Parts: sequence; C-alpha cells; structure tokens
Amino acid sequence: MKIPIFVSVGTRLSDEQIEVRNLIYKLLDDFNLEPRTIGRSDYAMTNPLREVVVLARHCAGALVLGFGETFLHEGTRTSRDGQIEALHGSPQEIWTTPWGQIEAGLTSALGLPLLIFRDKGVSGGVFDIGSSGLFIQEIPTLADWDLKKEAIREVLQNWRSEVHRHYYGA
Repeated sequence: MKIPIFVSVGTRLSDEQIEVRNLIYKLLDDFNLEPRTIGRSDYAMTNPLREVVVLARHCAGALVLGFGETFLHEGTRTSRDGQIEALHGSPQEIWTTPWGQIEAGLTSALGLPLLIFRDKGVSGGVFDIGSSGLFIQEIPTLADWDLKKEAIREVLQNWRSEVHRHYYGA
C-alpha cells in the first residue's frame, strides 16, 4: 500500500512543466508515495478550502510544487521603503498559484512533513528563502532533468523518511 501525500500544484502548467511534474510523480511512485491533489486525484464536494483540510488530514506529508504560472514583464510595485519601483523587461516577477501558499500553511499547521519546490524566479511567502525554516528546492527544467535527477531523488528520499515516520507514528 502506498503512503498518501498531499501535493499542491497548479493547474495552468505549460507542457514542459507537466512533463517535469510527471517525472517528479514517477520518483514519488519509486518511493511508494501516492500523490493526492484536489482537482486531480480527489474532487471537492464542498468548498475547496475545507476539502484541502479534509484531504490533508488523510496524508502523511505535503509537497508543494511552485511552478511559475503568472509572469509580469512590466508594471510598478511599492518597495519595502514605500517607494514606487518600475518593472521592465524579462519577467520581473513570477508567481505560482496562490493555493500553494494556502496549502503549505494548512499542511504545516497539521504537522505534516513539508517539502517545497519552486521554479527559478518564483518568490514570495513560503517560496522566500528562510521564511519557512525549510530549504527551498529549485524545480529543474526538462533540459536539466537528467543532470539533477539524482539530487532530486536524494531530497525526496530524505523527506520520505520523515513522511514514513509520520505515517507509522514512529
């Protein structure tokens, strides 16, 4: 029997991101872990926020895959000191689904072992270095997968040990 893990992953992914997600899922399968996600493996019968909590309570770990979904090339933002900054050029800001933030917080509050991956350039909230006390992993591109697969496997194996302890109450 596979150990269920909650996976937070967006739905507006590029073809390449879908391939990388599937490669990560294959590694999870190698470790006898079953990805459970609202909208993919499980479907909401009531409000989605409640369903996330219900599903997460039946899981032994949580994995957040912060794939970039929104890319801001131009605009303005307020800096930390209150000044207005202009943004121009290649993506200045990259965001993932806001559900990643919500689901990371909920699964952390439930005490699940949490592992966070993010696309290069994704930041904010749980994706900021040092914000969660976790080492934030970078999602490799499809072109880099073969070079980084063993490192990803090692990270997942270490996290799987925590998931295993949580699942079996050791």
